[in-house]
Amino acid sequence: MRYLNVLRRFNPSIAFPYSRINLVCRRISSLYQFNSRITSCFRGGDIEAARKVFDEMPQKNRVTLNCMVSRYVRNETIRVAREVFDTMPSRNVVSWTAMVSGYAKCGRLEEARNLFDGKDDKNVVCWNAMVTGYIVNGRVDEAWELIDAMPVKNDVSWAILLEGYFHHGMVDEAEELFDQALVKGASLYNAMLSGYVDMGCLEASRELFLRMCDCDVGSWTTMITCLSRAGDMESARVLFEDMPK
Repeated sequence: MRYLNVLRRFNPSIAFPYSRINLVCRRISSLYQFNSRITSCFRGGDIEAARKVFDEMPQKNRVTLNCMVSRYVRNETIRVAREVFDTMPSRNVVSWTAMVSGYAKCGRLEEARNLFDGKDDKNVVCWNAMVTGYIVNGRVDEAWELIDAMPVKNDVSWAILLEGYFHHGMVDEAEELFDQALVKGASLYNAMLSGYVDMGCLEASRELFLRMCDCDVGSWTTMITCLSRAGDMESARVLFEDMPK
């Protein structure tokens, strides 16, 4: 009744059979309950129970299918994730990104790239997933080539590459990349700060932190971690006390 009244505000002449409205509401409620059960099963680590609920569903929507693909990927059952992916009548960027990430996580970069290249309307999240795949598998040069080809980049794109450089001990390359970035947001500064911390570059960390105009909780925490690892607990405590939040 409430939904019908809302619709009638926009069009007073509108009239829907109550039986039809009730049927739609029951279907929505049923889908929500099934999707919630699937999520709960995966969170509890019971993959077989999740699949049983999925198979019993009289009707599935894109949320259901994306959930199955994403959860299978997280549990590294990439073959089953691909089976579900292939049965999807329509796929959105969430589906594609999950599969690209899954293949990359398993080291199957060629399959990840084939899927990536097969998606025409990729957004920045999908691009970042493929870049991350190259970084995780130690193929930094290819990650850089992909970053260079991206039509739209965000702070996360640059941060992923920075983390990759630091992970492989390429500090000079990381500093050069950071200097080239025209716009530096908090996430990019934090990636650089974290890299210095991981490499044990205390002075470089201090200098960068002092240059930051917009420090968030992550920035402060990272700097405190750096001081703690260096054994300077007094300075770490002072910084902790000075944190605005």
